[in-house]
Amino acid sequence: TKVHFENTRLGITRDNIVSITTKDGKVVNSTHSLNVKAKNYTKVVTRVMSVNEDGSRDVVFDSTTTWTDGGKKEVHRTKEIGADGKGAGTGTIKITNKAGEVKEFKTNSDITVTNMGKPEEKAQEATTAIDPTTNVEVKVTEQEDGNATAEVKEEGKVTETAPVNVEQAVELSANSEIGATTAV
Repeated sequence: TKVHFENTRLGITRDNIVSITTKDGKVVNSTHSLNVKAKNYTKVVTRVMSVNEDGSRDVVFDSTTTWTDGGKKEVHRTKEIGADGKGAGTGTIKITNKAGEVKEFKTNSDITVTNMGKPEEKAQEATTAIDPTTNVEVKVTEQEDGNATAEVKEEGKVTETAPVNVEQAVELSANSEIGATTAV
């Protein structure tokens, strides 16, 4: 299934493509890709989920955002989620600013999907990134309703906890890292 969106006034186009493969009436693979073109950046995102015979899932996520000023953000994450909803993931976030300077962060995710068949329980995912130069650890725990909490640890002690708008935080962080002046 492909959905195309275009706003000529703002100069934005988006193409969402979703492909689902089933076997014997059960999903065995789903692929979602997003291509965005705007005046000051392009973004290509791919998420592939494979469902194994035992009900576990493997997920691979790749995203590249390239700004017209030369900045770039590349994200790669993999997750393995058991049939019981518990899993883990690893990944990297590589940010290149317009001067060509590169910062790379490694991420680790602990995944708990506790609402499998129990709608009263909530799913959540925690992702941790550590800045190798300062050893500061940031852990973001995202709930299935889109709310999230960030926790900052310095020298092993929590120094700050705050609610986070995940989508806004990612865009603001990426824009500040690469020196972009306009966010869409």
